[in-house]
Amino acid sequence: MKVTVCELPHEPAALAAAWSALCEHAVRQASELVLLPEFAMVDPVWQDERFDAARWAAAAALSEVWRHRLPELGVAHVVGTRPVTIDGRRFTSAWGPNKKMAEQKAALLALEELGVLEPKEVDEALETIVTDEPE
Repeated sequence: MKVTVCELPHEPAALAAAWSALCEHAVRQASELVLLPEFAMVDPVWQDERFDAARWAAAAALSEVWRHRLPELGVAHVVGTRPVTIDGRRFTSAWGPNKKMAEQKAALLALEELGVLEPKEVDEALETIVTDEPE
């Protein structure tokens, strides 16, 4: 499987150029999977010393817009995360190469957020999910 791993800026003008270049690269290189950075394409909400609900909501809304643009990459699979709010609680949602993997990743991230699992346990479980998937 040919994979493209990337970094993307969050500033709109720089992001537009980087996105266009990433789409061209993925097609030119015949990538099958693109791995996006965590919270790709949105403001770095994690940099604030204090939580800003309006900034989180804006990042979640922008992430949803970008989620609908993923087909522009021209690849079979895209892996990444995005900010979501469920019943007033904030989580990192995940998408993956298939529904099962995305659901498992999202569940593990939620368990980490709730303090049920340690980050190391989540990392180990995520590796198992990836290696258990058929090629």
